[in-house]
Amino acid sequence: MAGLQKAFDGGDANGNSEPGFNGLSHSTSTVVPPLTAAAPLVAQDVLEEDTGSILVVNQQQELFHGTKTRGERFGYPFYAFALSALLLSIFLARRLYLAAGREKPVHPYPVPTDNEGLRMALEAVEESSKMLQNKLKGASKEVRAAFTTQFCPVVGTRPLTWEQFRHWCNAYANTVKSQPIPKETASKAERQEFVLGCILVTTVFRVAAKRLDLLSKLEDLSLKHQIPPALYASPERALSLPIWEDKGAAVSFQTFTERLETLGVVEAAKQGDSATTVSLLLANDLANVTSVKKLYDVSNLDVVNEFQAFLESVKAAEIGSSDEERSRIESINMPGLALPVPVRVLAEAVKCAKLSRESEHLPISGILSLRTRWNEATVSSVSMDVRAMLEGMVYHGLDIRRFGLEKWGYMHDYDARTQHIFSYAIFLL
Repeated sequence: MAGLQKAFDGGDANGNSEPGFNGLSHSTSTVVPPLTAAAPLVAQDVLEEDTGSILVVNQQQELFHGTKTRGERFGYPFYAFALSALLLSIFLARRLYLAAGREKPVHPYPVPTDNEGLRMALEAVEESSKMLQNKLKGASKEVRAAFTTQFCPVVGTRPLTWEQFRHWCNAYANTVKSQPIPKETASKAERQEFVLGCILVTTVFRVAAKRLDLLSKLEDLSLKHQIPPALYASPERALSLPIWEDKGAAVSFQTFTERLETLGVVEAAKQGDSATTVSLLLANDLANVTSVKKLYDVSNLDVVNEFQAFLESVKAAEIGSSDEERSRIESINMPGLALPVPVRVLAEAVKCAKLSRESEHLPISGILSLRTRWNEATVSSVSMDVRAMLEGMVYHGLDIRRFGLEKWGYMHDYDARTQHIFSYAIFLL
């Protein structure tokens, strides 16, 4: 993150090349395009079962490298980096993130062992199931397509269909709700396992609803503010560089911040005006891509916090437990599933997601600092960097999913991929 903020320091108002988010120079002749109506990023384009691993298929690789000719800004696809390298690269960013005071403490859910508490845990499953079903029914065709593409498990070379996801939600909610409450003779660990299983189902349903909310907001952004379809964060949009003949009228920095506020970026308070102007097309493009990135930022961190609350509940339940009880709590047996939930693996995946999402956080303060360097070279450069952050978010997400599934060990088990709640949790991260 230090590198991101540093990118806004210095520069040349005369149109000379200046650093972007990562400190690399951009050519001032390269103007970043607006969000295009390119084909959405489909799951089979980036995740495909092959000889023993999830691979990024050649189609995406060729597209990525084929668009490199306008500059060396995009040298290697993000998915090429090992997950360990990702964690090392964002260590400093996380420390700065925490130092900035952005992180809020995550509190565990109660893990009761009395009958009333167990019944309340089942009621929470019922409530979250109804909430999710209502959102599923109200989603548009475009939101449904985006949801299955971005957040549903891949079966073979394709994500689950919308109907398959709805069926799984209904079926599994009914399975969980129909399970009997443990008898009075059941051990404390058995009762805790029951409650934690309910909390996990509730968490997955809540997170799925939050992802639908994200996509609905992106759809509203596109429809209300004449932003080209923004439901998919994909490399082809970041790398497409059309040539414009007319960039539109010139606008000042204050007009840009007003556009940001209109798009829902609430931190975009008035910072004063600039002495210079840039084209309306460039200013609007930066505002558009910034608003899209901020929506993803909020949703991504919100989702991580939801899963962290579940994991904190597991930690709380382990206090004072024996090794045998702890082992049971960390491998939760769920109704209707042959395989237990690998809590440790989920915790590792959530940790990776947390570190990654925090490092990808777009500092609005940096965007607002552009007032003193409001020129086309800077705006173009920053727009490109925000797109690169969106692209990195996509590939980091794929890395995290692959890591979780491979660590689990059942990545190529069809039933596990399509029926197990762990698979759905991983794809929602």
